[in-house]
Parts: sequence; structure tokens; C-alpha cells
Amino acid sequence: MHTKLIRQRHRILSVLLGVNPRASLVLLIIFILLLLGCASKKNTAYNRFYHSFTTRYNVYFNGKNAYEEAYNQLIEQRRESYSELIALEPIVYNPSEPKKTSGGPFDAAIMKARKSISLHSIRSKPEREPSSKISAKEKAFMERTEYNPFLHNAWMLLGQSQYHNGDFLEAMATFAYIARIYKTQTELRDAARLWQLRCYIAMGWISEGQRVLELIPEQSPARRLPGLYDQCMAANMLGQKRWKEAIPFLQQAAKAEKHKLQKARIHYLLGQLAQQSGDYLLAVRAYSKVIRSNPPFELDLAARIRKTELQGRDNPRPVATRLERMARQYKYAEVQDQIYLAVGHVYMGLPDTTKALAAYHLAADSSKAKAADYALANLRLGDIYMARKLYTKAQPAYSAALSSLDKLHHDYDRINDLSTKLDALVVHVAALNEQDSLQRLAAMPEKERMAVIDSAIAAAKKAAREAEKRAEREGLLAQQEQNDFLSQQDNRQGNRGSSGMSLQQVPGSTSGEFYFYNPQLITQGKALFTQKWGQRSLEDNWRRRRKDIDFTPNEIESDSKMTDRLSSDASNTDNSSVSPDGADAPSNEAGASDPFEPAYYLRNIPLTPEAMEASNQIVVTALEGMGQVFSDQMELPDEAIHSYEALLNRFPSVSNKVEVLYKLYMLYSQIGQPNQAETYRQRILSEYPKDPLAQALRDPEYLNKLRNIRQYEQKIYQEAYEAYMQGKPEEVRRKHKELQENYPTAELLPQMAFLDALCYVLEGDNEGFKRSLQEVVQLTQKSDVAELAQAMLAQLLNGRKISKGGYKELDWDLRPTATEKVDSILPPFSLHNEPYCTILLYPSGSMDRNAIVFAVSAFDYARFTRYTLDAIPSRRGEYEQIMIRTFPSASVAWYYIKQAYDTDGYMPKLTDRAILFPISESNARLLDEGRSLAEYMNFLQENFQGRDPELLLMRWATVSGRKLGEKTDEKQSRQQSGKIESDSILPTNPLTFDIDRSIKEENNDSIALPAAQPSLSADTVSTNPLPSRDIAKPEPLTYEDTRHLYNSRKEQEKAEKRAAERLKKQKEKERRKELKQKERERKERLKQRKREQRERAKQRKQQLKERQKEQKEREKERKYRLKEKEQAKRKQKS
Repeated sequence: MHTKLIRQRHRILSVLLGVNPRASLVLLIIFILLLLGCASKKNTAYNRFYHSFTTRYNVYFNGKNAYEEAYNQLIEQRRESYSELIALEPIVYNPSEPKKTSGGPFDAAIMKARKSISLHSIRSKPEREPSSKISAKEKAFMERTEYNPFLHNAWMLLGQSQYHNGDFLEAMATFAYIARIYKTQTELRDAARLWQLRCYIAMGWISEGQRVLELIPEQSPARRLPGLYDQCMAANMLGQKRWKEAIPFLQQAAKAEKHKLQKARIHYLLGQLAQQSGDYLLAVRAYSKVIRSNPPFELDLAARIRKTELQGRDNPRPVATRLERMARQYKYAEVQDQIYLAVGHVYMGLPDTTKALAAYHLAADSSKAKAADYALANLRLGDIYMARKLYTKAQPAYSAALSSLDKLHHDYDRINDLSTKLDALVVHVAALNEQDSLQRLAAMPEKERMAVIDSAIAAAKKAAREAEKRAEREGLLAQQEQNDFLSQQDNRQGNRGSSGMSLQQVPGSTSGEFYFYNPQLITQGKALFTQKWGQRSLEDNWRRRRKDIDFTPNEIESDSKMTDRLSSDASNTDNSSVSPDGADAPSNEAGASDPFEPAYYLRNIPLTPEAMEASNQIVVTALEGMGQVFSDQMELPDEAIHSYEALLNRFPSVSNKVEVLYKLYMLYSQIGQPNQAETYRQRILSEYPKDPLAQALRDPEYLNKLRNIRQYEQKIYQEAYEAYMQGKPEEVRRKHKELQENYPTAELLPQMAFLDALCYVLEGDNEGFKRSLQEVVQLTQKSDVAELAQAMLAQLLNGRKISKGGYKELDWDLRPTATEKVDSILPPFSLHNEPYCTILLYPSGSMDRNAIVFAVSAFDYARFTRYTLDAIPSRRGEYEQIMIRTFPSASVAWYYIKQAYDTDGYMPKLTDRAILFPISESNARLLDEGRSLAEYMNFLQENFQGRDPELLLMRWATVSGRKLGEKTDEKQSRQQSGKIESDSILPTNPLTFDIDRSIKEENNDSIALPAAQPSLSADTVSTNPLPSRDIAKPEPLTYEDTRHLYNSRKEQEKAEKRAAERLKKQKEKERRKELKQKERERKERLKQRKREQRERAKQRKQQLKERQKEQKEREKERKYRLKEKEQAKRKQKS
């Protein structure tokens, strides 16, 4: 009966639908299945089929297409240098520059993959009969975490998209999660681990990658996946620089790769590794496969160049000739740098260094993009010049290479370090060469000197003519580029006007977003700049060839510059007014700044005894500087010896001769020439017997002691410091004398002398302190403590007095009130669900307050535009305070703290004595009314462990100089602190090179240790003592007093806030007005430009008509003359 009823209803439904009964039954079943699949994620066979089917052919299908489009675009548009090892796989960004934000061209694929997972994931266990037996296969199925049989593809798509976006940490986390949810499916789990290995290798985390690789069993099916395992293992070997072991994996990866261009790249990388390993036959085969694959022009050219190099290995000169002929062809004009770089490599293999230098110079000069090949050419030039000891030529080559070299290049650190050292050396070498040349000119007869100057003038005129022609060509090109740019701007303006886009908006940015707050637009701008101008070093006037020309108008020149110029001209005039022969020299006043006049060259020639003495002093300084750089920085003792010996030979009576002799003694000892070292030791003993260096050198074990000097002087200084802190001045002086006698060249001697001077503060000896500071300033003029000693001495000369007792430790547990009953009056800190603020504290006077407020405001506007945050500056004891308010909750405030302490935030750019912490409004009131900052930090440590406050608490430990959770008895701390009754926030770092342990008491003219003030000379400071006054002991404050003070402060803060808001509104109004004015001016300039363009076009048309008319006239005249000639010929014949 029930079956008959169903059949009747089925016939009725078929009639209504107008279809065949059997077909309608199928449609009904599908419809019911769809309803069941959409309505529930119950784990049944029907649901698994539905969600798998929908995932594969709907969301995942679109995501896979988006991934392939982004991958094709990435690999086809990537520009890389083929002169060195290329990367195995293209990534969306350069890993040498840290990525600011996540995301990239694969975001569409990521969105689709996440949508697939969120809509079609099945995590619930399937239902089964409790009494039924379960097989091993069914048991493994029941142990799964994910039951959608196709969803693993969406997970892998998500991780691969994040990887190619360059978000390696996110991708690594995704693949780790995949390995965890598919832990029962070996192949999927191990495939995810292989991708996790690639993420680790891309980040440079080699050891972590090896640990992941060890988790993959040898018999895992993932090790037999075509392409994936081989590419991952090749990336692993390349990351460890095991080039030869990567070759077999690359061969298998190339066979399995389906993408045509990526397959060509793998073959090219295989050829590079084979060539590097000496397997030239394999390299030629790999390069031939690249050429046969018809790759892009750059890759094809690079493969042909490498193949040509290998085929001409036995006879390289014809190869170099062939490459040079190729470079002169027009179709290779854009890649001449690559070809000439290869030519240089060929000549270096001969070796023919002279021709290699010429080729590398051509490669650098012909580079259009100023990219990797430009850097490599300059790098080779620098290496050659360094080998030849031509440091003045090596320095600009390394500097140019560094501006274009990738920070991940294996030679980057070496070149960066060497370039810095050469920068310091070249200053002295250039000064030495210049003065030697000038002195040679001064020693010449007048006639020969003028002949040299005339030849220099002729060369300058020739160079000026060539530069003028080149500038004319570049000017025409620049004018054309400017016209193209203006036309593009006009088109953009028209498009912007038609689309209604604001002038302040940039395509790709959100409404109202500033350009420099959008990392994607910044990246695009950098790419466009590099495409147009190439890699440029960060310097002023980067587009100008002649950077020595000053375009500043003379009439706005400052008085000081004018005075300096007049004095310089006067000295130059005196210098060159009389020649050594007694004849009058040409005056420098006329043409002194014109390189086409003799006076331009004569002004620097030392023609008088005074000028020659000044020149010799420059030579002495240059030779000393060269020796110091060679020995201390570049570690080239032979070059340092040459410099110091040249100094002694040229100037035997140099003022610091004993120091030069000692350095030569140490350098010869360093290179293992004891006989030469002993010669200079004996010279010191015989010529300077009473010098401390001579006394130290009399000890036969001096060199052995010197090897342990660092540990010894650190130990003895620490002992002296501890004695000073314990109030034992005699012990400090004994340690100072011991270090001075045993090691007169110790680096910590200036600090020890300053510590010795501070002992007079312990004894209350004002005159002794003053006298000791004067000795420290005289003996340690180039040390770190000289400035601080000079500042203290200036204050003493100004009449300030010291107070006996010296330095006392600061107590961070002190409250701003003087009462003993704060704990009984004020409640403790507590957690509140209320608005929060953050407080930034930094030492007063350490940084400019306005600059910090601007930095905080800029950070707030860039990162927290959803909230209206105000930065309110004030003062807390010896610290400046900036309160950033208001945050709606503690989580937002803690997120702000995390962002501010991040590498992109403003906290790393401030002094390490600054601290930023969150606090609720009620707790902030308690902090103002009497609770100490140390108590609040302990409160944070105990109650906000879930917020990850370690970085904040570590900064607190650094600033306060105390361990977290450490508490002291308040009465004892007050007794130790003497008169200090404010919550003085100053660090307590040990007294080392950076000495800043001064405490300035608020209400007293006496000082324990004066803070560093601007250095003043003794003769400019008044010796009249400052007036002093006595301060009565304050009465204890009551709770009502603190509330009254708090309310007054709140009113003042509100008034300051209102004033700041008014000022902000006024500035915003002025800014809008200025922007409008600039926009009007821009439009007016644009209209004027268009009018000028129309006028020029009109003039060109008129000129064209005139030329056509003249041409017709000339043609008519020419025909008339021809006709006359023909008539004359006819007459002659007749």
C-alpha cells in the first residue's frame, strides 16, 4: 500500500513536470541529495561525495586557475641576472628586503582556497553501528581528522600560494598544520613536510629544515612524487651550498617540470652548477636544451654566451673577439653589460688583466639598468684594483657595486665591510697624493709649472666641450621624456576627472590613504623607478653628472660663508703672491674659480714657507691616518709599516715620533720579524728613556703580558669601580696607578682616570676634583669621557659646588608623595574593563620632544586610523612623558604596544632608555596619586602573561637596572636616596664608555655628579658662584591634597588638549588651503604649458610652410637655370 502511494505521487509529479517518469526519478534523487548536502555537513557517503564534487569543480577550480595565472605572470615578468647562479624558483619579492605586509599576486588563489576549506570541510566522525566489527581499513578511515577526500588539494593550494607570495612563515605554518591534520595519510603528510622544508630553506633556516627532512621515512610515497621531492631536495642542497650534490636532483626535476619557462630555468641552473663543478659536457648539453626551448631573449642570450665560453675553453681569444663583435651589434644594445662582463671573465681566464679591466669598464659604462650585472662588473674592477693596491680606484668601484648588489649575495658582507674601510683610507690617500703633486709643482721652475698648468687648462676645455655636447644630447632626450610624462599626466588627469577620483587618491589605495602608508604602492613605485633609472645610490644630485657645481644664488649666501670665502681668498692671495724665484705670481683673485684660468690651479700650490709647512702637516696627518687604517681596520700590516716608515723618513722630527716607533715595533712583531722589531724597541729605549712606553718595553715579558691585556684591564677596572661604589677612593687610585704602570697603552686608561677624578667627589674635595678633571681633559682629548669631563669642569668653573658622598643608587619604588601612609590611603592596582591608554617615558633632554610627538602621531595615523588617538606630552620627574589615549580595551592597547615595539614601529628608533607600557585610566590615576611605577610593572608581570609582555618587561629591566619582581623596603630606600623625593626615572648602567650616572637634585644648587652640558671653554664661563637657597622640608601630603592636585592636573590636561585640538584644526585648515592653492597653481602651470605647446606647434607649422615655400622657390629657380642652360646649348649647336 505504501509503495503504491509513492508510485502514484511520482506519476503526479511527472505529469506536473512534463518529463519521463524514469528521468524525473533521477532528477528527484539528485535534488534530494543536493538539499541534504547543502543543509548539513553530516558525515555520510552522500555528503562526502557532494562536498568533494563541489570543491573540485567550483571554488577550487577557480582558485587553481587564479594560481596558475599568477604563477605564469610572475615567472614571465621576473627579471634576474644570469651572470651568477639563479634561484631555483621565482618568488614574488626579493628576500634581501624584509617584507612589510603579507599578500601579493596570489591573494585570489588564497581567498578561493580558504573559501573551499570553510565551506566544504567535514570534521565530524561518520556514524556506525556500535555492535558491528571494524576492519583495519575502516579503523584508519575513522582516525582521520578531515573526511572531504578532495580538500587536501585546497590546503596545498593555500600553502603554495603563500609560499610564492613570499610569506614563508605563513606558508610554513600552513604546511605544518596540513601535516598534522593528515597525519594518518602518509603521502599527504610527507608532501606537506617537503613543502615545509622548502619554506625553511627559503628563510635560511637550514638546521630546522634538516629536522623536518629527518621526519620523512625513507620508504615514504612522497619521496617518489614526480618533481616535488627532487625540487625540494635540490633546494635543500642549494641552500647548504652543496652544488655538486644538487645536480642529480635538478636533472630529475627538469624531466618532471611541465612549465616550459621554468623547465628552461632549471636547465640553465643545471648548466651553471655543472660548469662550476667542472662537468663541461653536461653544462653544454644543459645550455643547448635551454636554447632549443626558445626561451625569452635574456635567458637565450645568457645560455648562448655560457655555451660559447665552454666551447672556446681551449682557445679563449677567438671567443672574446666573437663576444665583442656581438656587443657592437644594435640588437644587443640593451644587454651590452652582460656581454662585456662575459668578455672580462674570458680575459681573466687567460689571464690578461689589462683587457679584462677594459671589458669590465665597458660593462659598467654600458649598463642601462644598473642592476646585478653592473654590480658584478664593478665588483671585479674593485678586486683587480685591490690586488694591485690601487685603493683610490678600488673604492669607487666597490661603492658602485654595493649600491646595486643584492644583500643576499655571498660577497655582500665582505664588500660592505671593505667599502667602509676604503672610504676611511681614501680620504688620507687622496690628501697625500694631492699634496705631493702640489709640492712637485711648487718645486718646478716657473716656466715648467706654467706649461703643466696650460696643459691642464687645455684638457679641461676639451672635457668641457665634450660634456657640452653630451649634455645637449641628454637635454633633448630629457625634454622628450618630460613631454611624454606630461602627456601621460594629462591622460591620467582626464581619466581621473571622468571617474570622479580625488586628486589625493592613488590607484590601488583605499580612500583617503596616504601614498607612503601603502606598501603595495611603494613596491610598485620602486619597481618603476628601477625600470626607468636603474639602481641608484642614495646621494644628493643623483641625476647630475657634475655634482661639484653649486646652483645656490650668491645673493642668499650666509654671512659666515661669505666671511670664510673672503678669508680663504685672502690666504690664497698671500700664498701665491710671491714665487720662490722672487717673481710676482699671477693673482688668484681673478679667475680663481674658473678652471680655464691659471689662477684656478695656482691658488693651492704651496709657494711660500708658511704654505709649505701647512702642506707638510697635511702629509703627516695623511700618512698617520693611512697607517692606522691599514693596521687597525684593514689588517694589512705590511702596508701600515710602509706608511709609518715613509712618515719617519720624510719627517724625522715628527711630534709623536715615539708613538710611531712603538707602532712599528708592534707591527714587525705581528708579522714575525723580531730583528726589525728589536731595532725599533732599542730606538724607543735610547731616544725616549723616560717615556712610559720605554719603561713598559724594558720588561722582557711585555709582549706576553700584552696578549692578556684585555682581560686584565677589564678585571682591574671592575675592581676599581666596585671600590668607588663602596666609597674607597684610595683603592681606586691604587688600581689606576697599577694599570698605568703596567699597561700605559690600555684602552680603559681614560675611563680609569675619570673614575680617579670622581674619587674627589667622595671626599668632598672641590679643588681636587677640578684639578683632576683638567688633567683628564688634557690627557684624553680623543676619548669618550673627554666631553663629559669638559662639561663637568665648565660647571665647576661656573661656581657650582660638589656635595660630599658621590653617587647613590636610584630607587624605582619611591612614590611622588612624601607621606608614609600611601598604602593605607590608595587602593592597589586592579583589572578593569574600561578604556586604556599607553604611556611613553624617555629621559628628559635625551631627544627632541617635538620630533618624538611627531613620530608617535605619524605612527598612530598610519596604523590606528580606526581610533581617535591623542598624544599628550607632559613631565614625570626626570622623564618626559607622552600619553597616547584613548583605546577602547586592553586588547587594543596591547596590540598597539606590540606594533610599537616591532621593527617597523617607533620604539626601536628611540633610545634604549625609553619605555612604552599600557595602563587603564583608573590605574593611571593611581600612578599619578602615589603608586610607584615598579609596583605597576610587577602588576603587569603577574596579570598579563597572556598578553606576551616579555619584551616590555625586558625593556623595563634595562631601564630600571633591576630584576623583575624585585622589591625593596621603602623606608630603607628613602634613607639611601637622601634628598631625592621624586619618582626620578633615570637608568643605572655601569660606568663604562657611555658614562651617564649624574643626578641633578630638583631643589638644590649642589650636585652629586653634574649632568653633561654643552662643552664650554674655561675662559668663556663666569666664575661667580650661583646663588643658593634653602628649601624647607615639605609637609606630608594628605589624600585630599593629592585629589586636589590630581583634579588641577586634569583640568590643565583638558585645557592643553583643547588647545592642541584647536591648533590641529587650524593646521589642517591651513594645510587644505595650501593644497588648494598648490592645485590651482598646478592647473595654471598645466594650462600655460598647453598654451606654450600650441604656440610651438603653430610656430612649427608656420616654419614648415615657409620652408616649403622656400623649397618651391628654389626648385623653380633651379628649373629656370636648367632651362637657360639648355637654351644656351641649343644656341651653341646652331
